Amino acid sequence: MPKPIEQTRRRNDCEAFASISQNRILIYFNSGTPKPLFSPEDSARQGSWTGLFVEEHHVPPMPFPQGFSRRHLVLMNYRRASSGQLAPGKPLRHGSLDIIPRGTALGVYGYDETEFVMLALDPSFVHKIAGESRMSDTELVRHLGIRDPQIECIAFALKSEVDAGCPSGRVYGDGLAVALAARLLGRYSAHVTISHNCTAILSGYTLRRVTDYIADNLTKDLTLAEIADVARMSPHYFSRAFRNSTGTPPHKYVIDRRIEKAKSLLSEKYLPLVEVGLSVGFQNQSHFTTLFHKRTGVTPKVYRSRI
Repeated sequence: MPKPIEQTRRRNDCEAFASISQNRILIYFNSGTPKPLFSPEDSARQGSWTGLFVEEHHVPPMPFPQGFSRRHLVLMNYRRASSGQLAPGKPLRHGSLDIIPRGTALGVYGYDETEFVMLALDPSFVHKIAGESRMSDTELVRHLGIRDPQIECIAFALKSEVDAGCPSGRVYGDGLAVALAARLLGRYSAHVTISHNCTAILSGYTLRRVTDYIADNLTKDLTLAEIADVARMSPHYFSRAFRNSTGTPPHKYVIDRRIEKAKSLLSEKYLPLVEVGLSVGFQNQSHFTTLFHKRTGVTPKVYRSRI
């Protein structure tokens, strides 16, 4: 009997991030000492991708000293609160957003229990996206209690991914991070000029190089930047060009290729299901089952029984 494929189990990115306190979103208070915004007990789940950190908070009524972040913050509230507020004067509403540029004072947190997702973008990452997008200014402007359907969709997608344990891989979160930075720069920065190029496509040769690279590296936790580098493009423009060329965003294409490879391996009855999942890049059996069922409507076990 052939020997099962040997794979080294990779730690879940979200679990690794949650276990490293210094990688949490930190706030600098008057003492000069950086601290997490809230205690670990109030932080339900956490995740990180290239240039982006995500924390989900459920907090009781509580005040905290004024402080600021060295990252750009976006807060999306998903529980209605009558009087709680992260910045003075703006009530928290379901779906409302606060955009707080780095170095901006946060103010006093208020009087009602609430839940929200906090997204923190590294300024260097935002600056890089600005340069790739030919923007003349990367200075974000503070906005409180606003509604922005695009950012809400991004925030909810990130929340769902973190809640599920980050099964879709790094390329999915990386793409959302790029989309978030581009939206902030295009809508909430001062004196911006931008050159749009929504019709870019990949040449046949470049597209083959990219798809071959993905096929040859399905076991890796591919990042958007890594795939874009094969095309010698920035992640921002590569995402557009790849979608224009294939009709599919990069993260979905990667998942689809993993599912198709898994279907082929499932026909080899000697391979344990867990080995099939690991051999096509899923971090654990739960992620494999979740995404396989989502794409095919059946679990890997049921699919194999029908072959």
